[in-house]
Amino acid sequence: MDLALAEVANVALKRISSGEERPGDVKIMLDDATLFINDLCETIPSGQLIPPALGLACELNISLYDALFVAAAVHHRATLFTADKELSSAARKACTVMLLE
Repeated sequence: MDLALAEVANVALKRISSGEERPGDVKIMLDDATLFINDLCETIPSGQLIPPALGLACELNISLYDALFVAAAVHHRATLFTADKELSSAARKACTVMLLE
């Protein structure tokens, strides 16, 4: 989905802001993630996923933003990879989930 780049950049920001990682290390990880997304992933315009995501957000009691990722996984019959434990738990009702720790 076209929001994947924004999502990984947001995670990078959180890691830098928390002092969890050094900014230079996070930049390398962000560059790697960006290359992966751009080179190996099919991106879906998020606008196409809003109707099913709205239903999933209501059904699973999650944010529309999170539901967009679940809708993308459902649409492609793919595994949703997430480090968000709450999202992982909720999304299991709609798709296969791999919790990253």
